[in-house]
Amino acid sequence: MRVAYPLMSLDMVGVELGKPFSEWNLSHLPLNDISATIERNARNIAKVPSPAPQLSESSGPA
Repeated sequence: MRVAYPLMSLDMVGVELGKPFSEWNLSHLPLNDISATIERNARNIAKVPSPAPQLSESSGPA
């Protein structure tokens, strides 16, 4: 039993490291948020206006 727990823990660490951007994991990296921040900062540096938010087809008037 002393060997099983560390080996199982290492296996779980490997699973977490194998899918760092999966939203199904509690410790996922928020890739969409990171990308949006980078884009916003790059636009601010370049002084380019942000594009208007796009409306999805389902969000229009009924």
